[in-house]
Amino acid sequence: MLNRLSEIQWASRVPMYKIRRLYESDAKRILDQELYEDVGICLLLLLRCESILTINEAKHGRVKCPLNLC
Repeated sequence: MLNRLSEIQWASRVPMYKIRRLYESDAKRILDQELYEDVGICLLLLLRCESILTINEAKHGRVKCPLNLC
C-alpha cells in the first residue's frame, strides 16, 4: 500500500503571488489570460477533489448539507 501511495502526484497549491497578481490585474482592468487560466485550472481541480470527497463521505452515510445550513 505504501508503494502505491508514493506514486500519487498531488496538484500543487495555487501560489499566493499568483492570486495577488490576479486581483491586482483585475483592479487595473488588465486581462492576463494566461494567469486567469493558470489560477482557474487550479481552482477547478480543487473543486473536483472536494466533490469526490463529498461523494465518498455520502457513500459511508455522512451526507453534507449542500446549503451549509446544517
